[in-house]
Amino acid sequence: MANSWFRLYQEFATDPKVQSMSEIMQRRLVMLFCLRCGNVLETLQEQEIMFALRITEEEWRETKQLFVSKCFIRFISDKCNIINWNKRQFISDTSTDRVKRYRAKKETFLKRSKRVSETPPDTDTDTDTDTDTDKETIQRKKERSIKPTEGKYGEFKNVLLDQSYVDKMFRQYGQDQLDAMISMLSTWKEAKHKSLLTDNAGALSGWVKREYKPVPIPKEAPHG
Repeated sequence: MANSWFRLYQEFATDPKVQSMSEIMQRRLVMLFCLRCGNVLETLQEQEIMFALRITEEEWRETKQLFVSKCFIRFISDKCNIINWNKRQFISDTSTDRVKRYRAKKETFLKRSKRVSETPPDTDTDTDTDTDTDKETIQRKKERSIKPTEGKYGEFKNVLLDQSYVDKMFRQYGQDQLDAMISMLSTWKEAKHKSLLTDNAGALSGWVKREYKPVPIPKEAPHG
């Protein structure tokens, strides 16, 4: 497949082999590069090359001799070849990979565009506000469902516990240890953005106790 462009390195402007030639010869060399870029140079007869360069047979002999001597071109089976063309152009699988990546991105873009075009338009322009309102309504309903005997504990008032459970924990571990465990749960819930109605009693009786390792208050011996 023909390339649309070929690489002409900046050394072309400073290479002594190039700069020692006339501008006419430099132009003819670039024209040969163009023919090679189009993958036609190696298929042309010398008469066809002369026609492409718009030069006479005598001018072609002079041009051919100069380019061969400077190792710009060579002839294989009477076909003109640019020396080191592939090396200069970096022709490799990398080009193919770039094309594949481009096509994959284009396909992904088209699929996304199709999905967007098929999605019904949202006539409600205040969706975010409605969503926030719904969340607030749900939260208020949850708070109204709290039993009168349940209280909010902890630094962030986000640990909901029944008073009978608090009394039970107080009798087992005392106020200091109970406050410390509730504080641990309150801080964790705030960091994790847990709802007020998460199983607070279950957490205190479960992982909080395992982490904090409270020491039960010794029971007093019955009087004889």
